[in-house]
Amino acid sequence: MKLLRHILFLVVLLTGNSPAYSDSIIVGVSRSAPPFSAVDGSNHYFGFCIDLMNEICKRLNVTCEYKPVTMLNQMDELNSGNLDLTFPPGPIPADALQNYIYSLPYMTSDGQFLTNSSSIKTIADLKNKRIGGPKSKRP
Repeated sequence: MKLLRHILFLVVLLTGNSPAYSDSIIVGVSRSAPPFSAVDGSNHYFGFCIDLMNEICKRLNVTCEYKPVTMLNQMDELNSGNLDLTFPPGPIPADALQNYIYSLPYMTSDGQFLTNSSSIKTIADLKNKRIGGPKSKRP
């Protein structure tokens, strides 16, 4: 009887420490960020990030479930557990590395400014000018 208790204790102990597993991965993606992710009229997601995630899910033998997110809500959705991962566009903020795990960068990009005819030629020329850009809650 004592041996049975020890075996039962070990089984409970070991199964309680087993890794969690799911048959699907919930991925937060933008509906309008071509060429990285977009959605067509049939609610079918496509783009580079979608192709990349489909290949990862195929190799892991799991299903990718795509959930639409915006730049404003994607980190909140990730933090609340509604997503397993997301593809935030843009550079990786140094302070975010303490709280999140990022993949290796897979693209480099340079910032560009679009203006009507203008004398702006350098970043210094932007001083005291109004600049528009997408709003984000990224850390």
